Amino acid sequence: MFFRKACVFGVMALAVMGAGTLLADTVLMEDGDKLTGRIEKVTADTVEMTTKHAGRVTIQRSAVKSMWSEEAVTVVGADGASRQVFLAPTKDGGWEEQAVVAAKPEVGSAALKVVEVVPLWKNRLVLGIVNTTGNTESTAFAGELGFKYAEGPTELSIRIGGEYAVTDGNPSAQRFFNDNLYKRTLPEWNVDHLFFFAESRNVYDGIARISLRSQDAVGFGYRLWKNEKLEASLRAGPGVTYERNFGGTSHTDLSCLIGLSAKYDFNERASLTQSIVYTQGLTDVDRYQISSETALQLKLPEIARGVGLRFMFRDDYDATTVRPTKHNNTRLVVGLTYEF
Repeated sequence: MFFRKACVFGVMALAVMGAGTLLADTVLMEDGDKLTGRIEKVTADTVEMTTKHAGRVTIQRSAVKSMWSEEAVTVVGADGASRQVFLAPTKDGGWEEQAVVAAKPEVGSAALKVVEVVPLWKNRLVLGIVNTTGNTESTAFAGELGFKYAEGPTELSIRIGGEYAVTDGNPSAQRFFNDNLYKRTLPEWNVDHLFFFAESRNVYDGIARISLRSQDAVGFGYRLWKNEKLEASLRAGPGVTYERNFGGTSHTDLSCLIGLSAKYDFNERASLTQSIVYTQGLTDVDRYQISSETALQLKLPEIARGVGLRFMFRDDYDATTVRPTKHNNTRLVVGLTYEF
């Protein structure tokens, strides 16, 4: 077990170090030189760019052959008007602007009206392979679809996913889950770090013979850190846990949920997230579950915009399981991601 976990974190460390070599925003010069970093602004005469070693530099636009940006860039026209666009290379070796807008027909007219697309939703699809130890030893397919909405003080995260495998003709992994987390900061209370949350965690596990486990809780959280690199928060509150097994028996218990979430951005391409959730039964103290998930996300814009790679290690401990089912289950997922 120790060797397996060491391998997991070793792969993650190598991936992080390799992420620094991935292409960032790119400016190709007429003389063949290439600069990478972040394109800050493009004017009629210049291109302003922040590079890793030289800091912020200004380039004459006439010396630029082609450009590519991962995020929207501010472009200032000759008339002084600015706009937010993506920069993309063209087939003839030049570059073009790709507007961050969508065209929508006006009602009763063939004319097109340009409306701004507000990125309130950030969604992610993950498809990969899972290595399972504990109750089973197998390699399986895994998938996850995540939705995240953020506007003002409100944030909503929805995750739907599962793992399935067959070993020697028999199902060896049958787990499907749905996690929902609503958070709202409290600006009306004049506090920056406090937030309200409501959380619902639901799981089906065919190997553990759980047809439904639903853990619902509400409470308050506290943002421990938030800066350009690190964001971390702690939340806790009372709730109810309901569990139904394949045999038809069910159990309902008052519970308490404690959660810790953290995210660290190594750079514009690599980020590491950590989530730990502990649920403790209140009427039956022997009923508790601990879930830990560590994930490394790498963006791969050189393949396609929105494409990335994800390494995820999940460790679930369930004190309610009975033999032959084991208490501890670990999974390592390596998958391609697509953000949209």
